Amino acid sequence: MLFRSNDGTDDGTPATARVTVGNSAPSAPVLSITPAEPIEGDDLELHFDVDAVDPEGDAITTTIRWYDDGIHVGTWDDSMTVSGSYVDNDEVWTVEVSVTDGLHDAVVATASVTAAYTCSNLRSEEHTSELQSPDHLVCRLLLEKK
Repeated sequence: MLFRSNDGTDDGTPATARVTVGNSAPSAPVLSITPAEPIEGDDLELHFDVDAVDPEGDAITTTIRWYDDGIHVGTWDDSMTVSGSYVDNDEVWTVEVSVTDGLHDAVVATASVTAAYTCSNLRSEEHTSELQSPDHLVCRLLLEKK
């Protein structure tokens, strides 16, 4: 830009100034869920392995959403943990974290885990029962009457 001052009568010496106007969106965080290989009944905990950063230092708003087999579970909105009482066999749990500085569209990061099969629900009397998961995990249980 070229600036020229004026005292109402005469123009002053021209001056130039360079102005850079801009603002960048925050970086996406890097996420993980622990345990990485949960089983039925495990609590799921969100971890920020790398935090989101705004290049200009603007405040960042973070939103957390959890999904059970692709269905949003509002109970856990903005929570770092899902109670294990909600985690069942063969469910895929996904957490979606959106970050924004209020000036740009939200940047979204996700992480997912699948709850493995367990043998905790097998019941049998005097015989062997077997449960096989889609991943070929075999559980055997032998109960004997006494």
